[in-house]
Amino acid sequence: MPERVSNINVLTLEDVLKIHEALVRHFDEVGNPICPPGARDINILASAVSRQTVGTSDWLKYAEPRYNAVSLMYGLCMNHPFHNGNKRTALVAFLAHLNANGYVFKSGVHHKDLYHKILELAAHRISIKIDHGRHQVEEELSELLKWAASITRRATSVNHPITFRKLKQILTVHGFYFDNFTGGFVDINKDTTVIESGFLGFRKKEVKRKSKITQIVYRGDGMTVEPSTIKMIRRQCGLTEDHGVDSQAFYNLETATDWLISGYSNILKKLANK
Repeated sequence: MPERVSNINVLTLEDVLKIHEALVRHFDEVGNPICPPGARDINILASAVSRQTVGTSDWLKYAEPRYNAVSLMYGLCMNHPFHNGNKRTALVAFLAHLNANGYVFKSGVHHKDLYHKILELAAHRISIKIDHGRHQVEEELSELLKWAASITRRATSVNHPITFRKLKQILTVHGFYFDNFTGGFVDINKDTTVIESGFLGFRKKEVKRKSKITQIVYRGDGMTVEPSTIKMIRRQCGLTEDHGVDSQAFYNLETATDWLISGYSNILKKLANK
């Protein structure tokens, strides 16, 4: 789970490892395994991740969320902390960081733009500086920030397409569950506990009652739930920002990583060959 530091949600070392592991599983399934998988040096990986938190608890060097996101991407791409899959891990971590801080891509941004940018970064073609010292690092990060700022915007509410299986898992965490699968529909219920009085008001006891919250079209666990349906479910279940449940609280990192890998699989597949 991303960690809150100075008003920014940063990815932890464990988060980045989970992202790499999810990529390993994905490429195993598609027959193009990341081999060998895993961290080449855990200390180098920790150093790359720590770029996000350079500064103090009250002041961060990379305090703008998108600047913080590119600092993570830069570290993971350039430090080569994994045996293989560094560019892919860097890209998905960048996307996960943006998602955790409520940023989405502007209309018209193409996957190929992200693909070419990560290749430029890996080849040190981000900055026009020709020296290879510390100054170039800051120049490259500055150019990356300009790029990230130009293609992203704040999202007022982020709802992602996920499978019914993932939706079921998320709702279970919040105390809701699927019930009564009938005719292509399913109920979303929640159990509530009430106190009932016994005979003549004595012997009060707790009784669980099933409450139907809403009903949705159900097409099978592996099928996709559209963002508009998820928005409706969150509103009716009280799982919105107004009730203290923002998109980060609703979607966990594992869920976000899965749909990011699925949604950007074409880029990740091309990066596997670079």
